[in-house]
Amino acid sequence: MTISTLRASTKTLTSEKLSKTAHFHNSLLSATRTRRNTYGHINCMAVNKSHVDIYNMGAHTLSISRKQLHGEIRSKVVAAMHKAIPDPTKRGVALLQGGATFQLYSSDGEMLFKQDSYFFYLFGVSEDSWYGALNMQTGKSTLFMPRLPDSYAVWMGPLKSPEYYLGRYGVDEVLYVDEMSKWLETAVGKHQGLPIHVLSGTNTDSGMEFVSPKLPVEATEAATLEMEKDTLFNAITESRVRKTPEEIAIIRYANQVGSKAHVELMRTCKPGDMEYHLESRFLSYCYSTGGSRSPMYGPISASGPNGAILHYGHAGAPNDRQMQEGDMVLVDMG
Repeated sequence: MTISTLRASTKTLTSEKLSKTAHFHNSLLSATRTRRNTYGHINCMAVNKSHVDIYNMGAHTLSISRKQLHGEIRSKVVAAMHKAIPDPTKRGVALLQGGATFQLYSSDGEMLFKQDSYFFYLFGVSEDSWYGALNMQTGKSTLFMPRLPDSYAVWMGPLKSPEYYLGRYGVDEVLYVDEMSKWLETAVGKHQGLPIHVLSGTNTDSGMEFVSPKLPVEATEAATLEMEKDTLFNAITESRVRKTPEEIAIIRYANQVGSKAHVELMRTCKPGDMEYHLESRFLSYCYSTGGSRSPMYGPISASGPNGAILHYGHAGAPNDRQMQEGDMVLVDMG
């Protein structure tokens, strides 16, 4: 589609179609609230302590209960592990390590943190340097948070307590990372003889191997714990294939936000704009309207001959061509 026809074609996306989109969004929220009474479409989490576990980015964005969403997922994973390990005496504790922050080379700058997807899938934790455990005997979930110094508050804001995160993430228990050694010894130590199930396998999208979690315990203590690496990766990976109703609601919402952002680009695209103008408008619309802060990949805004470059938009070609009358524009953003 050329620039000269882009804006004309969007005339068909008038109030009638936009109202259908809005109707879909309202129907989705209504259906979600009907299925789970814990869902409340609230404007501000801070004013309603009874909804502390609700993930919400403000008015007109989707509200989802973390406890409901990730609790149902954890139950599904426990069931998959039971099926894979019929002998209950061989079922221990699944232990996952969350992501860590990335320094920008040798500088003191940090990249915007994004949580490891497997860890987020089970626990929904946004912060870095956490661990999570899921007891395959009882189904109970435990999070381990770093014990931060008081000086942290100066740079990053007030320190939160384990009790705060217990409500926020809807798990059964929140402890500090430095309490993990004692907890593991009690849960799966030599007296119980139960294993620690850890992720081990290959991500077929990237070809990269999962690295077992680095336990914050003394080597002599870690040596007494059995690491079982054959089951957890497949159990979680297969569970991620089959979405819960809450996950489907999130996917539909993300698609709706992205689709409306693309419509906005078609409306505003004109000859003389730079390709990065489209990228900027897309990111701005998704964040300001949908509460979606980060794209999953670098936006591609390729006009004219750049449309033939599969991964255009990288650091060496940062969507920096000026678009001309009659250009075809390929936009790959989400």
